Amino acid sequence: MLLISNIIMWREAVRFRGSEVIFINVGQGDAAFIDGYNSKNILIDSGRSDFGVKSGKYSITPYLHSIGISRINYLLLTHADSDHIGGAEYLINNFKVDTLLFGVSIPNSNLFSEIVNIAKNMNIPFKKIILGDLIKLGNYSEIQVLYPPRNYITPVNKTENNSSVVIKYRFANSTILFTADIEALTEKRISDSDLNMKSNLLKVPHHGSRSSSSELFLEKVSPLDAIISAGENNPYGHPSREVLDRYEVNGIRVHRTDKDNALIFRSKGGNYSLYKWK
Repeated sequence: MLLISNIIMWREAVRFRGSEVIFINVGQGDAAFIDGYNSKNILIDSGRSDFGVKSGKYSITPYLHSIGISRINYLLLTHADSDHIGGAEYLINNFKVDTLLFGVSIPNSNLFSEIVNIAKNMNIPFKKIILGDLIKLGNYSEIQVLYPPRNYITPVNKTENNSSVVIKYRFANSTILFTADIEALTEKRISDSDLNMKSNLLKVPHHGSRSSSSELFLEKVSPLDAIISAGENNPYGHPSREVLDRYEVNGIRVHRTDKDNALIFRSKGGNYSLYKWK
């Protein structure tokens, strides 16, 4: 069961006794915050900090402060693209971050290296997560890591997108698949495995780029709803019309941060609701 409506005030989130996932509108980038009643929280990616856009300071921080969050238990950086890790430095400097998480492929990225160095200087532990890892957030909530495998090495001259960390979030019977920027190559690798990918909601890979959301992948995930995080009138043409048509043909409801602003997923373990924030 799905309910779409508007939430006028962020403060409502504080009173919700269940699982809440906010897909924060950071423009052309990614950031999602998972919080649950009596459980640890996790921020997945941190938006961008280039071209005058300061997602950590102006998009993510106001939301977290509005619901009384001063501590981030886990900060997961799925890969090294600047539109996913650009806000991390600001957040590390302005919040208590307990643990920094990232994948096994260490990127050749100055920005990523700076973030890791800051974490080291602040004595923030960091951990590489791999296929098979399970992170317990609470009695009813957990993160299952589906990719990359332990022996993964980013191929020479290949995009970092396919080294993205892919996770499945579960709260009781509600599930969300977070795919970062994976493309068709990684979609096939995961789809060909024996992993249970089926999820209620799919965070659409690579901002709705035509390089992702392959037919086989959508069949394996079989979501009811999908969320695209993309910037309004972005120069990349995200989301692709071809991809949007594919979701429509498969009967998957698509929601977009560039059209709907931030989106809030709420569940008490059974049915879930999806809200727009205005």
